[in-house]
Amino acid sequence: FTTAPDDKNENYSFIYITDTQAQNDEMFNVSQKTVHAAYRMVPDAAFVLCNGDLVETSGANNSEWEYEQWFDTMQDVWMNCPLVVAQGNHDTSGNSNFTYHFNTDTTYNDKAAVATAMDGTVYSFVRGDVLFMVINYEDWKKDGYFESLSAWMSEQVNAHKDVKWRVANYHKNMFKGRR
Repeated sequence: FTTAPDDKNENYSFIYITDTQAQNDEMFNVSQKTVHAAYRMVPDAAFVLCNGDLVETSGANNSEWEYEQWFDTMQDVWMNCPLVVAQGNHDTSGNSNFTYHFNTDTTYNDKAAVATAMDGTVYSFVRGDVLFMVINYEDWKKDGYFESLSAWMSEQVNAHKDVKWRVANYHKNMFKGRR
Protein backbone atom coordinates (compact mmCIF):
# COMPACT_ATOMS: atom_id res chain seq x y z
CA PHE A 1 0.00 0.00 0.00
CA THR A 2 0.98 3.62 -0.38
CA THR A 3 0.49 6.22 2.32
CA ALA A 4 -0.53 9.80 1.59
CA PRO A 5 2.36 12.17 0.91
CA ASP A 6 3.30 14.75 3.53
CA ASP A 7 3.39 17.48 0.88
CA LYS A 8 0.98 20.26 1.87
CA ASN A 9 0.93 21.43 -1.76
CA GLU A 10 -0.11 18.04 -3.12
CA ASN A 11 -3.10 18.25 -5.44
CA TYR A 12 -5.70 15.52 -5.07
CA SER A 13 -9.35 14.87 -5.71
CA PHE A 14 -11.90 12.96 -3.69
CA ILE A 15 -15.43 11.76 -4.33
CA TYR A 16 -18.30 12.96 -2.15
CA ILE A 17 -21.46 10.87 -1.79
CA THR A 18 -24.35 10.86 0.64
CA ASP A 19 -27.54 9.01 1.49
CA THR A 20 -27.19 5.89 -0.60
CA GLN A 21 -29.84 4.49 1.78
CA ALA A 22 -30.06 1.13 0.08
CA GLN A 23 -32.50 -1.54 1.23
CA ASN A 24 -33.45 -3.67 -1.78
CA ASP A 25 -31.91 -4.76 -5.07
CA GLU A 26 -33.25 -1.75 -6.96
CA MET A 27 -31.86 0.70 -4.42
CA PHE A 28 -28.49 -1.06 -4.30
CA ASN A 29 -28.37 -0.92 -8.09
CA VAL A 30 -28.89 2.85 -8.05
CA SER A 31 -26.22 3.27 -5.35
CA GLN A 32 -23.64 1.15 -7.13
CA LYS A 33 -24.29 2.86 -10.47
CA THR A 34 -23.78 6.25 -8.83
CA VAL A 35 -20.56 5.24 -7.08
CA HIS A 36 -19.19 3.53 -10.19
CA ALA A 37 -20.00 6.57 -12.35
CA ALA A 38 -18.22 8.86 -9.89
CA TYR A 39 -15.22 6.53 -9.74
CA ARG A 40 -15.01 6.45 -13.55
CA MET A 41 -15.03 10.26 -13.56
CA VAL A 42 -12.38 10.48 -10.83
CA PRO A 43 -10.38 7.23 -11.08
CA ASP A 44 -7.45 8.68 -9.15
CA ALA A 45 -9.59 9.82 -6.20
CA ALA A 46 -7.63 9.89 -2.96
CA PHE A 47 -10.72 8.65 -1.08
CA VAL A 48 -14.52 8.63 -1.05
CA LEU A 49 -16.11 10.89 1.56
CA CYS A 50 -19.53 9.49 2.46
CA ASN A 51 -21.90 11.64 4.43
CA GLY A 52 -23.91 8.86 6.06
CA ASP A 53 -27.05 6.79 5.58
CA LEU A 54 -25.34 3.95 3.77
CA VAL A 55 -28.32 1.66 4.38
CA GLU A 56 -32.04 2.26 4.83
CA THR A 57 -33.03 0.20 7.86
CA SER A 58 -32.40 2.02 11.10
CA GLY A 59 -33.42 1.32 14.64
CA ALA A 60 -32.68 -1.27 17.28
CA ASN A 61 -31.15 -3.85 14.96
CA ASN A 62 -30.51 -2.68 11.43
CA SER A 63 -29.96 -5.42 8.92
CA GLU A 64 -26.44 -6.74 8.50
CA TRP A 65 -27.38 -8.04 5.06
CA GLU A 66 -27.86 -4.43 3.90
CA TYR A 67 -24.25 -3.61 4.79
CA GLU A 68 -23.10 -6.84 3.18
CA GLN A 69 -24.89 -5.98 -0.06
CA TRP A 70 -23.73 -2.35 0.08
CA PHE A 71 -20.10 -3.42 0.26
CA ASP A 72 -20.54 -6.28 -2.20
CA THR A 73 -22.12 -4.18 -4.98
CA MET A 74 -19.28 -1.65 -4.83
CA GLN A 75 -16.43 -3.86 -3.63
CA ASP A 76 -14.24 -3.13 -6.64
CA VAL A 77 -14.24 0.57 -5.70
CA TRP A 78 -13.72 -0.01 -1.97
CA MET A 79 -10.81 -2.36 -2.69
CA ASN A 80 -9.02 0.48 -4.51
CA CYS A 81 -10.15 3.67 -2.82
CA PRO A 82 -10.28 4.42 0.92
CA LEU A 83 -13.72 5.14 2.35
CA VAL A 84 -14.24 7.94 4.88
CA VAL A 85 -17.70 7.75 6.45
CA ALA A 86 -19.89 9.77 8.77
CA GLN A 87 -22.68 8.07 10.67
CA GLY A 88 -26.16 8.93 9.45
CA ASN A 89 -29.47 8.48 11.23
CA HIS A 90 -30.20 5.33 9.18
CA ASP A 91 -26.86 3.90 10.31
CA THR A 92 -27.90 4.19 13.95
CA SER A 93 -28.75 0.98 15.76
CA GLY A 94 -28.47 -0.68 19.12
CA ASN A 95 -26.30 -3.41 17.64
CA SER A 96 -23.73 -0.87 16.33
CA ASN A 97 -23.55 -2.59 12.91
CA PHE A 98 -22.19 0.60 11.35
CA THR A 99 -18.99 0.66 13.41
CA TYR A 100 -18.13 -2.98 12.75
CA HIS A 101 -17.42 -2.16 9.11
CA PHE A 102 -14.86 0.62 9.52
CA ASN A 103 -11.43 0.89 11.08
CA THR A 104 -11.60 4.47 12.34
CA ASP A 105 -9.90 6.27 15.20
CA THR A 106 -11.75 5.64 18.46
CA THR A 107 -9.86 8.05 20.72
CA TYR A 108 -12.68 10.62 20.79
CA ASN A 109 -14.67 8.43 23.20
CA ASP A 110 -11.58 7.93 25.37
CA LYS A 111 -11.22 11.66 25.99
CA ALA A 112 -14.66 13.20 25.38
CA ALA A 113 -16.72 14.73 28.15
CA VAL A 114 -19.76 13.19 26.41
CA ALA A 115 -18.98 10.08 24.38
CA THR A 116 -20.79 8.88 21.27
CA ALA A 117 -23.02 5.79 21.41
CA MET A 118 -20.86 4.12 18.75
CA ASP A 119 -17.07 4.17 18.96
CA GLY A 120 -15.17 5.51 15.96
CA THR A 121 -17.87 7.89 14.70
CA VAL A 122 -15.96 11.08 15.54
CA TYR A 123 -12.46 11.26 14.08
CA SER A 124 -10.14 13.42 12.00
CA PHE A 125 -7.27 13.19 9.57
CA VAL A 126 -5.06 15.52 7.55
CA ARG A 127 -4.51 15.07 3.84
CA GLY A 128 -2.34 17.62 2.09
CA ASP A 129 -3.37 21.06 3.28
CA VAL A 130 -6.77 20.00 4.66
CA LEU A 131 -7.95 18.91 8.09
CA PHE A 132 -11.00 16.67 7.73
CA MET A 133 -13.18 16.29 10.83
CA VAL A 134 -15.82 13.56 10.69
CA ILE A 135 -18.57 14.25 13.19
CA ASN A 136 -21.34 12.08 14.58
CA TYR A 137 -24.45 14.23 14.88
CA GLU A 138 -26.71 11.36 15.93
CA ASP A 139 -26.06 11.78 19.67
CA TRP A 140 -27.33 15.37 19.63
CA LYS A 141 -29.91 14.72 22.35
CA LYS A 142 -27.26 13.99 24.98
CA ASP A 143 -26.74 16.87 27.40
CA GLY A 144 -23.39 18.52 26.74
CA TYR A 145 -22.74 16.64 23.50
CA PHE A 146 -22.34 19.74 21.33
CA GLU A 147 -20.04 21.31 23.90
CA SER A 148 -17.95 18.13 23.86
CA LEU A 149 -17.79 18.18 20.05
CA SER A 150 -16.90 21.86 20.09
CA ALA A 151 -14.00 21.24 22.47
CA TRP A 152 -12.77 18.36 20.28
CA MET A 153 -13.03 20.43 17.09
CA SER A 154 -11.10 23.30 18.72
CA GLU A 155 -8.46 20.79 19.81
CA GLN A 156 -8.16 19.45 16.25
CA VAL A 157 -7.88 22.93 14.72
CA ASN A 158 -5.27 23.98 17.28
CA ALA A 159 -3.27 20.80 16.71
CA HIS A 160 -3.20 21.43 12.96
CA LYS A 161 -2.62 25.17 12.63
CA ASP A 162 -0.42 24.60 9.60
CA VAL A 163 -3.28 23.50 7.30
CA LYS A 164 -5.07 25.97 5.06
CA TRP A 165 -8.51 24.30 5.02
CA ARG A 166 -10.74 22.72 7.65
CA VAL A 167 -13.62 20.52 6.50
CA ALA A 168 -16.34 19.22 8.82
CA ASN A 169 -18.24 16.21 7.51
CA TYR A 170 -21.49 15.26 9.19
CA HIS A 171 -24.85 13.87 8.18
CA LYS A 172 -27.45 16.28 9.47
CA ASN A 173 -27.66 20.00 9.92
CA MET A 174 -26.03 20.98 13.19
CA PHE A 175 -28.09 24.12 13.52
CA LYS A 176 -31.82 24.28 13.88
CA GLY A 177 -34.24 26.96 14.91
CA ARG A 178 -35.89 26.93 18.30
CA ARG A 179 -39.63 27.15 18.66
